[in-house]
Amino acid sequence: MQKALEQKEFGVIARIAEQTGIKAWGVGGFVRDLMLRNPTKDIDIMVLGAGVEFAEKVAKALPGEKHV
Repeated sequence: MQKALEQKEFGVIARIAEQTGIKAWGVGGFVRDLMLRNPTKDIDIMVLGAGVEFAEKVAKALPGEKHV
């Protein structure tokens, strides 16, 4: 479980959440798979506030293909 939470994506999400003052949580299938020790293919994030703005900032900060 700890290895999954050390992914660089979480560092980016945490940094942007702190910079913007937006609270963010991992939710959904990601959390379920983490608890069951199953492989995960995506990360579901719930935010309190400007969700689209937050998602666009995270997408811009991470390399590769993203769906916002």
